Amino acid sequence: MNGNEQLHTDTGVTSVMFVERSLNEIRFWARIMKEHSLFLRLGFRAEDTQLIQEANQFYRIFEQIEQTSHSFNNQTDPEQIRRFNSEVQLAASNIFLFKRKVLGLILTCKLPGANNFPLLVDHTSREANYFRKRLIELNEGKLQPLPDAIIKENVFFLRIMADHAKFIGHLLDPSERKLIDVARNFSNDFDQLLYQARDIESMKPQSQTVPLLDQFLDQNRVSVASLRDFKKTARDLIEQCKIKSIIHPLLADHVFREADRFLEIIDMFDAHLTSNNPQTR
Repeated sequence: MNGNEQLHTDTGVTSVMFVERSLNEIRFWARIMKEHSLFLRLGFRAEDTQLIQEANQFYRIFEQIEQTSHSFNNQTDPEQIRRFNSEVQLAASNIFLFKRKVLGLILTCKLPGANNFPLLVDHTSREANYFRKRLIELNEGKLQPLPDAIIKENVFFLRIMADHAKFIGHLLDPSERKLIDVARNFSNDFDQLLYQARDIESMKPQSQTVPLLDQFLDQNRVSVASLRDFKKTARDLIEQCKIKSIIHPLLADHVFREADRFLEIIDMFDAHLTSNNPQTR
């Protein structure tokens, strides 16, 4: 079984799948949460010492979680993983609350001159909430029916991809006109894909047919693959100091990895949609 597997043939979680899936989710998202802490800290003003300390604390917490996750393997006792999931879920809940607090400070103009976009802070909080809920779902031993999971995951990740395109466009130097145009086009493309996904969501359950969902995944895969390749090119150019921007090299790699994960999820959905009972995840 692939560690990134998003689906199963029944609504329960087997012990093997539970351990494998839990570790995969934690290894990926703990690193993401750790990097969010760094990006938020870099955006605070020098005088925001309390917020900087909190961000540094979350960095250390998720760094430790990431390290601990690699000390386990797929043969680890499921009860031990269940306890670990609960600990990580608490940390994800806490960083979610921290991010929403920061968002509130920004929107009430209490951090003038700071460099964290409100949408970026909201974006990172949505990912923390996704991570938190995923661990709760795993610990409860329940997964959503396949058609619901396909639509829900795509709505979530399409919005993430649209946000990424917007962030890239705003963090490039204004003189990088061609790259900004490319980023703007990706933003528009993913906004449209997101609207389409929400339309399919509102038409449930009638929209949950195999042909419609299969086409839905195929269309999204094409755009996500193109965006992933653009992000990879941008990351490489930033690392080689070939373009002008205020994008941290780690942020460029960060958004690339998230696009790559979305592609893995789409491929896993597609494989299960065509090989298993389409009514279950």
